[in-house]
Amino acid sequence: MKKILVILCILLWIVSYCWAGKLKCMDIHIVDGDTVKVMVSNGTITQQVKVRLAGIDTPEKYYTAKLYKDAKRCHIPPKQMHELGLLATCELHELLYGHDVYLDRLDIGKYRRVIGILYVKNGTNINYEMVKSGYACVYRYKLPNLTDDQWKVLQSCQEYARLNKKGLWDVDYDAMSCLCGYSK
Repeated sequence: MKKILVILCILLWIVSYCWAGKLKCMDIHIVDGDTVKVMVSNGTITQQVKVRLAGIDTPEKYYTAKLYKDAKRCHIPPKQMHELGLLATCELHELLYGHDVYLDRLDIGKYRRVIGILYVKNGTNINYEMVKSGYACVYRYKLPNLTDDQWKVLQSCQEYARLNKKGLWDVDYDAMSCLCGYSK
């Protein structure tokens, strides 16, 4: 009986979570430049979820296979790629620190992470800001749950950051050109 009750509670949370609009995030832990762990509540159940920021990609903070692959593709040492990842992570922290943060859940990704857009209370789209400030690239493939307008804004933010050498574009233009698909 106890197992059935637990299963029903989880199903109730999932159904209400799927229909919810923007969810207030609590206890935010920044994993890296494009991933956070947050506590969200649907009013009944509070749960920790791992969120991948929709439509963006940042250099890796951890020495993963992807970091080594990106470093090799971009002809830079893994340590340099790691340092770019640390800078991207710091930028996300700066954008979120001290703000009320909200999650607009778009999908569940292949690694069972929530794919979403983070906003701060004044309505600022953090996904856009990471790209516009030059600390993230637009993800190589358009996600089906991003609208055409959202996709175009992300691309415009990236072009703005590239042309104005913002953030990581100023630190290592060649590496960002490679990561964002402009060269190499």
